[in-house]
Amino acid sequence: MEQQKQQRTIILIDGQNLYHSLRNIGILEKDIAWGNFFNGLIGENDNLMAVYWFRPKAVKEIYLTKRKVLEQLIHENYNSRKEELLALYNKKRLPFNISKKVDGTYNKKLRWLKDRKQKFSQANYKYKKIESEYTEVEIIRSGLLRVDPYKGQILGEKGVDVAVAIHMVELALRDKCDKFILLSGDFDLYPAVRVASQNHKKIVLVELMDNNGKSSTSEDLKKTSNKVLTFKKNDFMTNGFINTKSNKHFDKKTNKDRFSDQIKKLITKDELEEALISLLKAIRNNGRDDESEKTVLLLQARLKQNQNSILRGVVLTSEANLEFARIRLGILDILGNI
Repeated sequence: MEQQKQQRTIILIDGQNLYHSLRNIGILEKDIAWGNFFNGLIGENDNLMAVYWFRPKAVKEIYLTKRKVLEQLIHENYNSRKEELLALYNKKRLPFNISKKVDGTYNKKLRWLKDRKQKFSQANYKYKKIESEYTEVEIIRSGLLRVDPYKGQILGEKGVDVAVAIHMVELALRDKCDKFILLSGDFDLYPAVRVASQNHKKIVLVELMDNNGKSSTSEDLKKTSNKVLTFKKNDFMTNGFINTKSNKHFDKKTNKDRFSDQIKKLITKDELEEALISLLKAIRNNGRDDESEKTVLLLQARLKQNQNSILRGVVLTSEANLEFARIRLGILDILGNI
């Protein structure tokens, strides 16, 4: 039986859309076993090229001023005295009790705004950690997260869906993949999905559904997609997508990490080096298989982290030897970190 051709697959994640979709079904992002989740989305013949995760690059607030706070208080409590109080404010002669209320309300809203920005920074750190743990993941920061300090509300993102659409169209037109797995139910992506489909790219849409059978996924997106993967809360548990004591360790084992755990079971550096060199010779003589491909991913990732290292005593006589030397350097970096 002829082996099916591997499909170059790219996962596109609208971060805010995913965040809220997970919360709607009662799951927090921090509980997701991302390695297991990504592996659960791709098919048997999929070659995962990248996971592009889109997030806003900054918080954009409605400008907070004491005058606007006063106007809000007047609208809520003193509407009949609007002109009088605004005139007194301009003269800096507001009654003490109202001035105190304005200051207190302003400071409260300012604390809320600072808290939102701090949480945004903390979230950025969390996503950087995910990006560093999974070589397939690239966080793309574009657009803004809009907040209203007067109402104490997050208004939503602006420009993130545009970035997702632009990347999808560009990747499709440049033939950088055969298949998209889209984690977003936003109808605004419908035109981009159509362009990708018209350029012969398969579209798999991931839908998160609550226990009542409801989801925020656009019906038009579903109709345009080749396949819809629907997950409920229970599916995350049964498929190992939730971190537990039994699978939390496995979660961080993407392709680049699993071989590292195997070699760390060896006792001495000599044993490590001997085992690794034997494997590298096998790769060099017999070509790559699935396991050696994982090894190469691991070592190339380590090499990226130490680009200023010197190729220690390796003679480069051909392109194959150059690749061998790069892998060898990755081994030396690993040995130095064990």
